[in-house]
Amino acid sequence: MATRKATADTRRRTTPAAAGVESAGDAQATQPVEAQRPAMQTVTINHVSRIEGHAKITIKLDDAGRVTDTQFHVTQIRGFEKFVEGRPYYEMPSITSRICGICPVAYQLTAAGALEQALGVAVTPAIDLLRRLVYCGEWI
Repeated sequence: MATRKATADTRRRTTPAAAGVESAGDAQATQPVEAQRPAMQTVTINHVSRIEGHAKITIKLDDAGRVTDTQFHVTQIRGFEKFVEGRPYYEMPSITSRICGICPVAYQLTAAGALEQALGVAVTPAIDLLRRLVYCGEWI
């Protein structure tokens, strides 16, 4: 959704009422352009796709249409943090790969990388390249 930016200045519009012709909208004809435009304040995207679960995005705009705040709301608790409590560390890549049905490799490789950092393990450049290849294969 694109935002509309005001391109006109605050001069009054030339309308039949401004030219001396009476109409039912005389009060509105003398308002500045910005007053006639509906104020853009909040844009809500209720159904975010490409994630596992339910989420929405809220974007707040000022009167000029500039973004002042954004929020990403995840409205569903899935509980994977609780699933892994007390489990052996070596099970984490297998468990976390089930967080998302669309991108399991991303979660699996992230868990493996976190374990390597926690254990002080350095991977070779060849392993890093193979992981990148597997990750790119997920996009196909």
